[in-house]
Amino acid sequence: MPYKQPLRRIVKVRAKRLMITPLCLRVTLLVVAAQLAFFVLRLLLNGNLSMALVSLADYGDTSSGLYLLEEGISVIFRMDLTGMAAAVSATYAQLRVVVLVNTAIFLLLAPLRMGAMEVYWDLTRGKKEGRPLQVFRWFTSGGRLLKAWVVEFCLQVLVWCATFAASIPALYLFYRFYSSTASLASFDFSRRLLLWSADLLALAALFFGVWLHSLLLPVRYCLASHPEYGLGETFRRGFRSARGIRGGLYGFRLSYILWFFLSRLTYGAMDLFVLPYSSLGSMLYLQEAVRGRDREPAPTPPRPEIPEEDRYSDAAWPPTEGLGEHESPAGDGPADREEGEDQDGDEA
Repeated sequence: MPYKQPLRRIVKVRAKRLMITPLCLRVTLLVVAAQLAFFVLRLLLNGNLSMALVSLADYGDTSSGLYLLEEGISVIFRMDLTGMAAAVSATYAQLRVVVLVNTAIFLLLAPLRMGAMEVYWDLTRGKKEGRPLQVFRWFTSGGRLLKAWVVEFCLQVLVWCATFAASIPALYLFYRFYSSTASLASFDFSRRLLLWSADLLALAALFFGVWLHSLLLPVRYCLASHPEYGLGETFRRGFRSARGIRGGLYGFRLSYILWFFLSRLTYGAMDLFVLPYSSLGSMLYLQEAVRGRDREPAPTPPRPEIPEEDRYSDAAWPPTEGLGEHESPAGDGPADREEGEDQDGDEA
């Protein structure tokens, strides 16, 4: 029998109440301030690969593709129907800077973010006292630091790579559409169908990324609640805790998708609201779902079929299955003798 899922509205109301506690506000402000500071640092060090929309006249007859040049790389995606092209260009020196800067930022933000998750988890368990500086606790132990890096690498880097790989079919259909549609005159039904197919595949890749992230999310929460666990035990217990409730957790995370887009559009500034709102809500939902799942009674195993001739034999299981309250398996027990005596007495 399926378990009764927690009501999203009630869970989100509880998350909003926890968000306004002083400890949660201070921890969130600290983490988001660090994120924004690293974002500015990334811009100052030229650690971003930016895409530009330029006129097709700047590229002439150059077709879409990846070009490896002597001084760097160039990625061009022609959109003849719009008269524009999407281009990404970077030198090899800039690529090295991008890799080094983003790696350093990840190594610093991952334990800080895990420290915030630990505070959020304690808040959901009723512990509302503490200091904001305890988010730096994950920097004080080499074991904690390594576990935070591994878990956050799976949630951020691996999920991003898997989502990008899932979007390759959509990118290929977009390429086919724009390479075969040079003007509105050639925008017929087949081209329209090609564009719709590319849109659907891109949307499917997005939903796949959210699903994969929600699949790994209990591992992060398991580590935040039990920092003493090893990596193997963290992944094993994290996956086990979500057994039977992954679909509900996935649907719950999808309800935040517009907030996630808003966070991206504001370069992480909206994480002042989105980070605690989505994290506390997901933690509370997971706790309530697990509690509801564990309260469900175990299904009763089916009884074995016993042939009629063996029903009262010694090999039958259970040996007295189907007997009345005063009957004995042999049919000549005390109950039968008493019944016979009463009958004799009545006849007399």
